Amino acid sequence: MPYLPLVPPVRLPTANDDVARAVAAKWTSYPELLVLVPGLLQQGTATSFQPQVEKKTAHATPYALFTVTKAENFHQTSGPYLDIRNVVIEIRGLKADVEKALAYVRDPGGDQSGGIFNRKALDTTAAFYGCWQEEDDDLKEDESGTKAGETLWVGTIHLKVGTERPE
Repeated sequence: MPYLPLVPPVRLPTANDDVARAVAAKWTSYPELLVLVPGLLQQGTATSFQPQVEKKTAHATPYALFTVTKAENFHQTSGPYLDIRNVVIEIRGLKADVEKALAYVRDPGGDQSGGIFNRKALDTTAAFYGCWQEEDDDLKEDESGTKAGETLWVGTIHLKVGTERPE
């Protein structure tokens, strides 16, 4: 019997991976947003992103972090189900910079046509169902430190992303 080498199993992207990739792609498709938030959008939380020893040292430019978590899903008796993921994007920086970035995410054209995510298609691997952006975004002082003597702020954007997943 010939020897067959063992091939490691291929890891398929999870629903979180799929949605995270799609959100990052949508973010980078807006060049103006890359100017407003030059620190880019990175997956993770503030505690996982910044080393603990540098807690009082802030980034030189505004930056954004995001997380994807599972929300409630609607199962049917057979066939695919609607998979909902919560996406939280945090924009961090000086208050004026964070406010500009939040305003752009809410209405990039300045014409009240909706935000960059709200009811917009995302390029997910699974069949895309919808993306909903909550109207009220949080803006609060960041407790992690200051930059050049100025208080840092965090603007939070809450999204729900729905895809159709096989049973």
